[in-house]
Amino acid sequence: MPPNPNKNNVVDALESLNINELVETIETVPDKEPTKDEGNIFYSYDDVHTAAIAASQKAQLRGVSTPDAIIALGTSGSIPATILQTELINDTTTKIPILSVDVDDKGSITQWFDASIGHGQKVNGGSVLLVDLLHLDGDNVRLSRCVEKLQQRHQPCKITVVVAFGAVETPSSYIVGSTIPSNNNCEVNQYCFPWDAKSTQCNLVEHNKKSDRCASIAAFKKKREAKMKERADRWSAMEKLQATENPPLSSVESSLPAGSSGDIFSADAITKHLVDDAGAVAITPK
Repeated sequence: MPPNPNKNNVVDALESLNINELVETIETVPDKEPTKDEGNIFYSYDDVHTAAIAASQKAQLRGVSTPDAIIALGTSGSIPATILQTELINDTTTKIPILSVDVDDKGSITQWFDASIGHGQKVNGGSVLLVDLLHLDGDNVRLSRCVEKLQQRHQPCKITVVVAFGAVETPSSYIVGSTIPSNNNCEVNQYCFPWDAKSTQCNLVEHNKKSDRCASIAAFKKKREAKMKERADRWSAMEKLQATENPPLSSVESSLPAGSSGDIFSADAITKHLVDDAGAVAITPK
């Protein structure tokens, strides 16, 4: 078979790709802000699915190969783990087994798998994906404890940590599907997911409405901040223009009363510059 003349071009193109730029193109969950009355941020089932898909795509961009096993941390980790199981499988591999572990907030193990039988044997010396739903600032006890125990008990050749939702301060070694607001940027009482609907005293329909509301609040805030920045930039530009086009007054000019030629010249200079810069036709003041 003759060599493919485009092969080297494809390889060169792939090598020249910036992974960070590709990551920016991955669809993720819209930014959200807490509701005013409750101070909670609500995420829908669609949000969880989108975040898990984004995490799988980022894992593949990082070169994470199909793992021998996926380990779900707690009940909440089982949902993104199941989505990742579907996304990471390819035509040449069988279904990736999912094992469950759990650790309390103090780092004590409350659930583990038996590595002597069944799929648990694949963890020994194998490649594993440790999956959790949420990682907040400083909230790394459960994950770090799991990583520590996995290394001690099973000596896997590779452990990749994936979280569907993670704060900006989440360790860079973790793969984060969607970045969430941290408590440093806004006061969040609780991050609410659909299975929390009963504890938040609302049904699924109401939960989804609040999820949309959180996204609308964030979009409005972002738009408002952009407008405020634009106004600040314009004001700064006018101040710089006034400083450059209105030099210090001479001794004669400084003796003129306020509202005289110096001030008039400054206003005219700024107006002329802004009009010329906008490509408009200046209107001669009466």
